[in-house]
Amino acid sequence: MDEKEKKDEELEKENIISDIIFKGYGTKVINKFDKEWEFRTLSSEEYKKVWSIASIEDDDATNYMVLKKTMLQSALLSINHVEPTSDMKDKIFEKLPPKVIDILYQEYQKLEQIQMQATADVNIIKKISKNPYSKIKFKVMSYFKKLPTDKEFYNLNDHQLMWLYENISNEEIEEEKKNKMKMDYLAYYINPEMAQAVRDNEKNREMFTSENGDNITRVKEHDEQNPYNPNEVIHYGDTIVDDDFDKKIKMFVDKDEKFTVLDDDTHKGNATESKNDFLSRVIGAQNIINEENDKIMKNLENDAKQAGVKPEDLDVIMVNDDEEK
Repeated sequence: MDEKEKKDEELEKENIISDIIFKGYGTKVINKFDKEWEFRTLSSEEYKKVWSIASIEDDDATNYMVLKKTMLQSALLSINHVEPTSDMKDKIFEKLPPKVIDILYQEYQKLEQIQMQATADVNIIKKISKNPYSKIKFKVMSYFKKLPTDKEFYNLNDHQLMWLYENISNEEIEEEKKNKMKMDYLAYYINPEMAQAVRDNEKNREMFTSENGDNITRVKEHDEQNPYNPNEVIHYGDTIVDDDFDKKIKMFVDKDEKFTVLDDDTHKGNATESKNDFLSRVIGAQNIINEENDKIMKNLENDAKQAGVKPEDLDVIMVNDDEEK
């Protein structure tokens, strides 16, 4: 199996499992005997019913044939895009030779295996859950408290789904703005000067910030007053923040070349962190920084004592390699 066939197989598997999640069953078209046979996966209750029907006879071979025939009959959705009635299914499978039933059942088992893998391999479910379209569906379902197989949700078309998603998202943004206004209002009673400085900085940032719908935030060169020190003005140069930078850079890296992704680190910078959050974090870590600085100064004083000089003279001390030897 070449690389393309593997990718096609993985894609088919992902689509089937996605259908099982959102439709309640997965489907597979089997092209055999000059016909298109469309089958679906069965639920746990349907499996129980099939097994109960297929265990009536004493003869194992007969029971196995009944099992295959009953399972295919229950799972059949259409033949050449025509959906048969229950009576038509009975007549079709009564006339089918055992060899045809065997071949159809062998192909149907591939669909069964994919269904079983969905519960055994959690990574497939994780991959589907990270899909943007899957997230949109989940958000809409969560908002209306509906399950994937709920008829009201299932009957929504893609345009209706996207319309609901956008309105829910906009409503959340508006609600967030309202909550922020409440917090700003309370902040004016606690510290009016700082609250006003933060609000001025936010307005200033909005003036200099632009987005073109490409997940890139562009901030033009500008000055801002430090909200924690009204006497200080901070100068910012032109800044670009690209949320998709990692994905884009991979496009220009050769396939054979290894692309190293750094592990997450609490000490590395966060390009999306706001200035106020950064300053708050720095001020919060001031005690730790002071302790580290005190340690450094004590070590310098000890080194100065050992060298017989003043601490302020340490930066001009030169070590002679010959004397050291």
